[in-house]
Amino acid sequence: MKKKICYFVIVFLMIFMATGCQNGETTRGIRHAGFTLSGKDFDCKEFLPADEYDVNYQKIWYFDSSKIITESGIVYEFSQEMPFSNGESCKKADFSKRVVSILDNSIVRADDNKFYYLSSNGNVAPFSQVSVEDSSYQIYQILFNDPEITKVVTVDQNSGIYYALKRDGNVYKMVISRNDYNQPYELVSNEIIYSKGTYGAILDFNYSSDLISSYIRTSESIHRNIASNNDECKKYADVPCKYQMVEDTQLIQYKDKILAFNGTNLITTYGKIFTVS
Repeated sequence: MKKKICYFVIVFLMIFMATGCQNGETTRGIRHAGFTLSGKDFDCKEFLPADEYDVNYQKIWYFDSSKIITESGIVYEFSQEMPFSNGESCKKADFSKRVVSILDNSIVRADDNKFYYLSSNGNVAPFSQVSVEDSSYQIYQILFNDPEITKVVTVDQNSGIYYALKRDGNVYKMVISRNDYNQPYELVSNEIIYSKGTYGAILDFNYSSDLISSYIRTSESIHRNIASNNDECKKYADVPCKYQMVEDTQLIQYKDKILAFNGTNLITTYGKIFTVS
């Protein structure tokens, strides 16, 4: 009996040590890809697989510094600084609707086909319904009019330029304009800007004016804006960085360990949080 117990203990320790080594290798690899390891861990049990074979955990579709949205559209509160009263860094939000699509990190369309503020915005409370008095209500109607759209990112609000991901795996450039203030807004242009023919079927993306947090993610690859002259621009004050959207062959080696990625932050399946350096 003692021999059996010893055997199981040894096997457990071997598995634990092997897993620890693998996670350490992943951490080093992600850091080498240009990320900084955060001092805070991601300890939301519902989103972390129990082991490498576990598939029965909540999948993250979207996250930012205060919210997590699952693939099924459920919203969670998220805190990296202090845990909630449940002892974890996330908890289910007081929002009964399921999110269908999202604009930036502020407006969502829910499964009741109404628009809601994801976070507080001026005098409005988080998860409150967007009223027709909102100055951008007409724009939300146009952007969310197509039920195939899952995510919209504002590129240039003054010029009415938005990028929208559809379920067909393409990202479209949408241009919204109006002739004058007395006329309603209308969609004047809608064309593919990032195609699945080039990248493969796109699952997620981001566009940011700082370029660094822009990315395109498919099931097989991650493309990021990486400085082609990284050594020079990080060394000399008078050499600007020149960015190109290229496949991140270093990061993609660890795609099975990436739980969520939003261009700025990355969460691993073993609960580590990284930030783009």
